[in-house]
Parts: sequence; structure tokens; C-alpha cells
Amino acid sequence: MSSDPRLNDKRSPADGTVVRASLGGSVLGFAMDPTNLAAGSNFDVVNPWVNVLTSSKWQLATDQYFAGSWSLKATGSATASSARLDRTIAVRAGDVLYCELQARRDSSFNGDGDVNTKLRIGDDVAGTNLGGIPLGVSYLTSADNWSLKSGIIVIPAGVTRINATLNADHTAGTLWVDNIVIRRGIPARQVIPEFTSIATASGTTSLSMYSTPVIQFTGTQNQTVSLLSTVLAGQPFTIINDSTGTLTVNSSAGNLVTTVPSGHTAKVIALQDTPTTNSHWRAALSTATAESAEATASTVAVRDANANLLADAFVPSAVSTTAAAGTTTLTADSAEVQIITYGTGAQTFVLPSTGVVKGRRFLVINNGASTSTVQASDTSQIIPVPNGQSATVTALQDTPTASTHWHTACGLGNNLNGRYTATSGSVALRDGNANLLADNFIPTATSTATGSGGGTTTLTIDSAQVQEFTGSTTQTVKLPTTSITVGQTYTVVNNSSGVVTVQSSGANTITTVAGGAAATFMAQVATPTTAANWRYLAWT
Repeated sequence: MSSDPRLNDKRSPADGTVVRASLGGSVLGFAMDPTNLAAGSNFDVVNPWVNVLTSSKWQLATDQYFAGSWSLKATGSATASSARLDRTIAVRAGDVLYCELQARRDSSFNGDGDVNTKLRIGDDVAGTNLGGIPLGVSYLTSADNWSLKSGIIVIPAGVTRINATLNADHTAGTLWVDNIVIRRGIPARQVIPEFTSIATASGTTSLSMYSTPVIQFTGTQNQTVSLLSTVLAGQPFTIINDSTGTLTVNSSAGNLVTTVPSGHTAKVIALQDTPTTNSHWRAALSTATAESAEATASTVAVRDANANLLADAFVPSAVSTTAAAGTTTLTADSAEVQIITYGTGAQTFVLPSTGVVKGRRFLVINNGASTSTVQASDTSQIIPVPNGQSATVTALQDTPTASTHWHTACGLGNNLNGRYTATSGSVALRDGNANLLADNFIPTATSTATGSGGGTTTLTIDSAQVQEFTGSTTQTVKLPTTSITVGQTYTVVNNSSGVVTVQSSGANTITTVAGGAAATFMAQVATPTTAANWRYLAWT
């Protein structure tokens, strides 16, 4: 054995660094750094374990070995003994250490692995035991055979450096160890999978155990990708189609797993060990299409800052049913728009319950000759829909079952007509001059007790047109700016005993409204900000 320099231990990558990893070498969701922190522990070039040659138990041996020509063996004696790795290893809290070794015992061996016969990983500062691999007779159940033993150790808080020892307490028989490996796990956030780029050629790319987990295809032609079977459950491949052709992804048996159009990416994951057919794989497609919170053509819709979705229009799917005096039972998967086409008899629509959430809507349009009926799932009637009319029903709760669990709105028809004139019970239509006629236009009103809101009421475009104030203290009202148009009005009615001060959005006082008085304010410009941007009419 030589005294060649030992390999230095290596710390985990610092935060922000990356490690490129292939498909193999992972434990418990961690990629494994290939560095053996116990380098030389095959004992064929160096011996990194001290207290060996001078130990009464541990010594280099050639009578048994797993590979190569050497191993370490511990012979039976009355005294417990240990061999120590010649280096300590820098660690930090959360590090994962994977330890493995080959061990062999003879039939006379009587070591106790729960106490002192083990590979022990310890806190080098505190001297405490962190874990290890037991090597007692109860763990090496078969004599005269090499056994692979392994273990995982997660480094706790406060530990900065560890040591490794081989401990033995047996009084009879012999224990051999060989091929000791200590490797550090690398968290997934620090791992970048290996990458390969392939030009399409109207051929077949057959993956193997040596293929990288991420494969990009370029070029102008189609290509077939054949998955391999020599993988474990959970093993993924990412297939990126940056070619102008189409990729066909097959299982190793030739079954179609998925098709990857140009500009798309497929991630395929093995659902079992040794997958062979398409049912043994799960595929998910994604696209490089840009995302947008705006209503922009050919983009993926993203919710805006208010969690709203914007589009030029939301077009629900529609299904047509010929009226035939039958019953159409809808489900949560049914089209939102149900159209009744001309036919004989009245059609009945039964709304779903299972899978329906509050706010789900259905629109029933009756183009048939008879009145149709919309029912809840318990068959209680929600609303009749005469011919030529429509009805929108909206769920008021999750899993609605009764008619009271739905809200209805009727469309125009024979019983509800649009009128240009101010006619009771009709829908108002603009006349030829785009004017609306009514006996009166009644704005909404909000009542506020003075002193609320810290004594200030700030209006928005969504505020009621009439603002009433009650109480006995003063109040400040700030008129809105955003989305206000020329001519828009607000009326302040002061039914309190205090004075109401009305300001522009820029906090400029426009006027005060005494108790028992009122004033109407009209915007002189769009988006008014100053007192000069408003005109008012006051009365007592």
C-alpha cells in the first residue's frame, strides 16, 4: 500500500451554484455528487483508515476482498476497537449523506451491530453519534457472503464537521469490509439535467440508459422517438421539439405515447419499473406560446393583478337538441349553451348537481314550437321556457339539488318585449336617436353617517350617484378622478347637523354643504383633479 495523497473532501455547492446530472445517481429525491468522500476505501492503492496497522482487531487483508486485492478485516478479541477515516468532512445542516459498503462475516462472528459493530458517522466537534450502518451478526444474516449495506444520514442543525469510524466489538470470528462509499446529496434546486440536441432526419431516435434526460430536436423533418424499457418508475424525459416537423414518441413496444407538434415540449414519466407499453408512461405537453394578461391574439391567457381573465369574447360550447317531448339530463361536463331546435313536443332539461360549483351557468334557448321546462336535479321546476325565449340559470351554491339553489334570468320573447316608449313592464330600447325614454331615471343612493372612514369619504367611478350624510359631525367628500367623463354628476345630500366639505381628488375644496342642504357636482373635463374641473349647483 502506498502513502499517496488523499482526495480532499468537497463541500456541497453553495447556494446559487448548479450541478449537471444525468438520469442515474439519485437517492430520496437528491442527485448524488459522484465524489467519494471516503476515497481510497477499496484499499487497492491507498489505505485512508488509520489505527489499522497498530490495531489489535483491524488490519489490511488479502484473504477476502470484494473487488481488487485488498480489504479491511477485524478479527475477534476481547477488546473493542475502531479504525478512523483519515479526514473529517465539512457539512452543513440539511446535507444528506449516502453511505454504503460491502461486508462479509464468517460463521464464528458474534459482533453486536446495534451497539459497537458498525460504520459510524459522528459529529466531530460534539463527539455525538449521527447514525451509520450496523454490521452485527443480526444484520449480516448470511455467513461467508459479501452483502451490500447502505444508509442515509441527514445532517442536523449545529453540525459543521463529521468523522467516520469502523467500530468492532466481537470476541469471536472475523468481519471484512470493502468498497466503502460516502457521497453527498445535492438538492434538486441545484441540479441541471444533461442536455442533448439532435437534428431530425425522418428517422428514429432510440433512447438508451445513456441518453440525457433532456433532448432537443431541431431541423425541418419529422422524427420518431422510441422510449427505453430499462428505467425505474418515476424516471422522466423531457423532449423539446424546436424543429418544424412533428415528433412521434413511442414506447419500446412501438405503441404511441404522445405526438409533439412543432414548438411544443413533452415530458414523459415512467409509471412503473421496466415500462414497455404506452400505458406505462404518462405524457404532458406544453408550448412556448407567450403568456399575456391582455386580450392578445395567439397567447396563453394569464390572470391579471385582480385575478381576472381578459378576452375579446368568451365563447361557450353549444349543443342542439331537437324537441321531442323527451328529457335531457345534463352533467357538469355538458355544454353551457343548450339550443332546442324545431320539433314536436316540449323538452325537459334536468340540471346537474355533482361537480357543479357556485356560479356555474347554463343557457337554454328554445327555438322549438312548444314550451320547454328547466328542472333541478331533484326534478323540481326552476323555470318554463316558452318558444322563442331563452333562460339563463346560475347555481347559487356548490352541488345544487333544488330549484331554490338556482337563479334564473329570462331572455326576450313573447311575454317580455322591447319598447322605445316609456311602457311599464317592458325592456327599454334606444330610439332612432339613441335616446332612452322613461318616466324617470332614479340613481342609486348611499347613506353614510358623518365621522365614518376617519371623517373622509373617497368616491370612485363605482360609487352611487347620490351620497346622503346623516349624523352630527363634519365630513369630507373627495370626488373621483379615474374613468370620470365630461358631464358626469354626483349629488351630495347633507341630512346631518354638521358641515360636509366637498373636495376634488387633489384635495382642493370645491364648496361646503351645510346641514339640511344639498349640492350637485358636474365634471367639466374628463378625469377631473382640481376644484376648477368641477361645477356645482347648491340649494338649501
